[in-house]
Amino acid sequence: MRITEENKESVFVWIGGAHLLVTVISLLFSFGGGMARFETGAPLPFSAQAARLTFEVLQWPVIPLCVMLPIELPGPIGFLPFILNSAVWGIGLYWIWSLVVWRRRRV
Repeated sequence: MRITEENKESVFVWIGGAHLLVTVISLLFSFGGGMARFETGAPLPFSAQAARLTFEVLQWPVIPLCVMLPIELPGPIGFLPFILNSAVWGIGLYWIWSLVVWRRRRV
């Protein structure tokens, strides 16, 4: 897909939306895997470990800051840090992608 001035905002939205979707799926999958073994004490399966690691990576940088700060976000507002985190990732990946494309055009 070629990024133009008309569609650069949509690229950011798609990257952020994909990040949010993968974050939520990995959170739910790792939580489900942990709860399934809660009473048995069995080791965590590889798939649940992979989902947990994926979530640990994708939650950075906003979610750990929210955990450290004594702020409670009740109800649906609690999803705001996840959305903000995905926006940060979307901006960052778009910026990196723009730099790579700019360098290719320059060479």
